[in-house]
Amino acid sequence: MEHRWGQRRRTDVTVRIFASPSIVGMGHVLNISPTGAYMETAIALRKMSLIYLEPFDRELQSQPAGRIAATVVRSSAAGVGLEWCEFATEMTAAYARMTSRLPSWPPATGLS
Repeated sequence: MEHRWGQRRRTDVTVRIFASPSIVGMGHVLNISPTGAYMETAIALRKMSLIYLEPFDRELQSQPAGRIAATVVRSSAAGVGLEWCEFATEMTAAYARMTSRLPSWPPATGLS
C-alpha cells in the first residue's frame, strides 16, 4: 500500500546525517514533501532507523541549522526514503522554505 502524501518538490540540499549509535555522514536530499523526502547517501541505513538531518549548504549557513528527525521507510542502493517524525514542526517548515524557489516535481503537464 502506498503511504506517500503531499506534493513532492525538487530540492538540492546537502545534509549531515546523524544516526545511532555513532553513524555520522553526508547525504543529498533530492526531493521533499510535507511528510518526507528522498535522500541519496552512501551510508547503509536500515528501514525503520531513526536519523537526524542537518542542512550543510554554505548558502544556508546564515539560517539557524537545527536538526530534523526522520524514519527510514524505503531503502535502495542509491539512497533512502524518509518520513518526518513530526509533520508540523518548525524544522519541517524550514525545509519547505528551502524549496520554495524551486519548481514542483514532477513538472506539471497537460492543458492550461
